[in-house]
Amino acid sequence: MVRSAWTVDYYYDTQDLTDEFTTSRLLFSSTGVVGFQVNGETIAGKWSRTIDASNNELIDLQFNTSNASILRLNESWKLTSRFANSLQFQGNGGTDVLFRIKAQ
Repeated sequence: MVRSAWTVDYYYDTQDLTDEFTTSRLLFSSTGVVGFQVNGETIAGKWSRTIDASNNELIDLQFNTSNASILRLNESWKLTSRFANSLQFQGNGGTDVLFRIKAQ
């Protein structure tokens, strides 16, 4: 999963909110640091990968910010689909939140 840069290809939470992420990128490092880059600014966060009791792959994202769009990403995301250049996640809290990132 660790590649230099990803874009938010789709974000849905009761409505399509993808437009909130059109100019941003997610930058993952192999050390567990993630950056949310928008308008020349990078907000640092943490990410981790775990496997739950049902053998689901989970990606946990945590950003310490007051930016409402970035806070939407603070969740333990369940990986639901893996493609050559994209990953799709569902909110692990039993919600219908969908999140897809695409490699740049």
